[in-house]
Amino acid sequence: NTVVGYMNYYLKRGDIDSGRAILEWGSSVFAGLRRGDKPNYLDKVNSVFTAAVAGTHMMSGNEDEAREKLEKAKELAKFFDSAPSYDESDVRFIERIEGASVHDDIGPTAMEAVDTTVSEFENDELNALWGSIRG
Repeated sequence: NTVVGYMNYYLKRGDIDSGRAILEWGSSVFAGLRRGDKPNYLDKVNSVFTAAVAGTHMMSGNEDEAREKLEKAKELAKFFDSAPSYDESDVRFIERIEGASVHDDIGPTAMEAVDTTVSEFENDELNALWGSIRG
């Protein structure tokens, strides 16, 4: 929530570089919280962050970078959706808390969450690019 809040703040100010930087920072933290090769909930969130980074690249006129990030977002979404886990114990440094799990409202699947994120940029070029990558 904090990373998204900062991103929104920076983008509303027109500071696209700072919006991108906070997303990339959050993404690197989440990537470091994976336990081995097993997907966890943060991979779903990370797919959304990565799609938002693509949006910032498109806002800056960097279509090649946007494409690269959308391809990564798709990869992360497919990775999470292949074996979705909302169990907090699948996150590195978190111990099992009986009955606890994570819930979100970003979409039933990571791929749908990426779809929503891309559409929220309201950018025809980004939407078209995502459509060509998503398949």
